[in-house]
Amino acid sequence: MFQRDTVRRTTATLRDVDVVFVDEGWDIYLRGPRGRATRGRQRVCRVDRDRDVLELTAALVQLLRDEARASEAPAGFAKRVGVDYVRERIVKDVAGRNILFARYMRTERRNLRPGGVPVAGPAP
Repeated sequence: MFQRDTVRRTTATLRDVDVVFVDEGWDIYLRGPRGRATRGRQRVCRVDRDRDVLELTAALVQLLRDEARASEAPAGFAKRVGVDYVRERIVKDVAGRNILFARYMRTERRNLRPGGVPVAGPAP
């Protein structure tokens, strides 16, 4: 039987990821403890195209939802498993990234009402 802590998943969102525009493209970071943007954040990769930013960021959030411990900071997750592991899963493993991206999009579509209004938002 699983212990309660082993089956709890983190509630990772886009707030756990920073995307910073630089001259060479976009840098994607995992935020530090308690959503701090600067202290403890870990750079995952740099991409050139806008489409890649969306795909990599969504896949990264889904990876956090799947594998991070409950209440674990995103940068803490990267420190525990290694930034190289995160890069391998998100940047180098294109097929795995596509699966994570598709799962993220499916989850987010379930959270929208017709017309794209979030379920938690005001009624249409």
